[in-house]
Amino acid sequence: MSLGGLLGTNEKMYRCEYYPHKGWPMFTCESFADESYEVRRVNIKWVDPSTARVVFDEVVAFECEDGKWRRTRP
Repeated sequence: MSLGGLLGTNEKMYRCEYYPHKGWPMFTCESFADESYEVRRVNIKWVDPSTARVVFDEVVAFECEDGKWRRTRP
């Protein structure tokens, strides 16, 4: 979490959340504001049952493996 996000000083913020199963509580999340912009397209691809790749506008990419987020290249 970022302080700017918590205080609402940065309106353009994106957040990735991971839920292990539908209806379960959120397991992990990451919020990003350093390069925030209005996202027009999101692509989510499951690499395997425990790994998902998330790409915003083919510019910003993240990967979630076993509930742990990290930034990657698109």
